[in-house]
Amino acid sequence: MSKEELKKIYEKALGDPYAPAAREASFTVVGVYTVYIACDVRWGVVGDTIRIYGDVFIDTTGIVGREVIIQRRAPGEVAWVEVGRATTGTMGRWVWDWLLGYGDACIDWEWRAVDSLTGTASGIILVAAAHYTDLSLTSPASAAPGAIVTVSGILRYEDAPAVWVPIGGASIPIYLNGVLKGTAITGPDGSYSLDFTAPTTSGTYTIRAEYAGAEIPAAAALTVAVLGLQVGVPPQLVQYAPHALAAVPVLTVIGVIAYAELTKRR
Repeated sequence: MSKEELKKIYEKALGDPYAPAAREASFTVVGVYTVYIACDVRWGVVGDTIRIYGDVFIDTTGIVGREVIIQRRAPGEVAWVEVGRATTGTMGRWVWDWLLGYGDACIDWEWRAVDSLTGTASGIILVAAAHYTDLSLTSPASAAPGAIVTVSGILRYEDAPAVWVPIGGASIPIYLNGVLKGTAITGPDGSYSLDFTAPTTSGTYTIRAEYAGAEIPAAAALTVAVLGLQVGVPPQLVQYAPHALAAVPVLTVIGVIAYAELTKRR
């Protein structure tokens, strides 16, 4: 029997020889990342600075020095748009201030924050931007007891700096010393007018016109205009009433109009 034949018989009996081998690997147990976002107001008007803030945690510990991406999108949109970044400080808290511009107005924005390292996203909050509105009010400075008093004014919103656009179809309730005298509806040019009967008792009364805004997502401060009306004019002054009317000052108080109202008019 040859040497090769003997080797084959030997290998068959013992099996193929293999040397022992081993390797080591490591892995890391990573905690759960959580990103939070919040805002203390539901809406603002052009020119406001709104603070959006939140936290970044790993498990229950705030992460310091982590960059957070602030994103937003309009309702119905799919893609998120980055609008700013913030860095976490003590206890993982981050803060970002949003200065509302004219291009932001008329949209109820969706907001979220994203951890720049892990891509972990927060939940979604809503913060809307609204236009300023302007409501004027004119009325006679005085009237005879029981006379017909006509009040009028214009409602408009600021679409760009010093560019005012009328708001038509809006309800403007008129009050005399807090008592509703009627509701006027603005025309296409934003103007409104209402007649009511002056009290029969002499005295000075307050006329108030209001505009409640349109579909603001939280309780809105009214747009108001206020004037004084004196009832019981001395007879010798009545003949000068037309001249007095031209000099009546108009007091304007700023208010807001929201996205939903404007889309109805465009």
